Amino acid sequence: MEVKMKKQGDRRGAGITLFLFLALIAVSVLPGAYADAAATKLTVSSKEYNLSVEQLPNGVTKAYAKLHDTSLKAGEYELALFDSYEAMIAMEEALEAAGEKLADIDFLAMETILYQSDEDGDFYPVEERCGVTLICPIPSPLAANAEKVQITAVSDDGKLQRIASDFVEVNGVKCRKFDIGVFDTYAFLYKKTGTLTSGASPTPTKAPVKTPTPAPTKAPAKTPTPVPTKAPAKTPTPAPTKGAVTTPTSAPTKAPEKTPVPTKKPATPTPTKALAGGSTGNRPGGESSAGVTTTPVRDKTPQTGDDFSRAGYLMLFAAGAAGLGGILLYTGRKK
Repeated sequence: MEVKMKKQGDRRGAGITLFLFLALIAVSVLPGAYADAAATKLTVSSKEYNLSVEQLPNGVTKAYAKLHDTSLKAGEYELALFDSYEAMIAMEEALEAAGEKLADIDFLAMETILYQSDEDGDFYPVEERCGVTLICPIPSPLAANAEKVQITAVSDDGKLQRIASDFVEVNGVKCRKFDIGVFDTYAFLYKKTGTLTSGASPTPTKAPVKTPTPAPTKAPAKTPTPVPTKAPAKTPTPAPTKGAVTTPTSAPTKAPEKTPVPTKKPATPTPTKALAGGSTGNRPGGESSAGVTTTPVRDKTPQTGDDFSRAGYLMLFAAGAAGLGGILLYTGRKK
């Protein structure tokens, strides 16, 4: 009888011990397993979350954001959330590559772009990625399962990424709070059976650590610039002595003076006697004699023998004698 009671006592002690052990496990594990079951209420300050969010995805009316780098002027930046077709295709391809079945998943993908304004107030995409903390409401198509919605992303090489997020409530609206800036394409994702286990979990973007600017090195002492040597003073050219002929340097050679050749005055022409019959004379058509070269009128006075000189007679006589002698000589030879 005592042995039987002892065995029952041992069983009771073992049961109590097992109960305490299971209770300990439940206390330590269950709170963590259901931590996301209830959203944490959060009050958002517009002074802290001062980055404007534009181009919200479908089913989202307002979002809150802040830059990690507090030295940047938030008023010069804008964050846009585009639920584009390209973002949807990129997410589908990443899910399939990770072995997930699209029929078991609902998601809303969006492309995140940070803009900065220029001096004219126009906004342009920022080339480098900047860390941003985003509080975005769960899109209305996924709001029924808000507590089970996860945040995913697509890396530059097309791989699925799991992003750590907090389930919060702002002004009665269920939201997800997470960091962006490492990637460009993000998505709100709900898996119908279980939770998403595939994909890598990147480290959230941290605010850039500012490297202190080293103190500027003192500039080396300037070497004095040598004073330029003055140009030698010009020796003034002495004024020429009066009366002396100054020979100019490289004086041009004067052209030789041409000695004008005196032109002989033409002899006064002997006036031509007017043609008989007046100015027109007997010219046909009444031509004027001014344009016609007139033939000088020979003197018609008969000449007398007294006008022939003796030398002329002697020359005629000599010519005749020579001719006669020639005839006689020719005749004699022929005989």
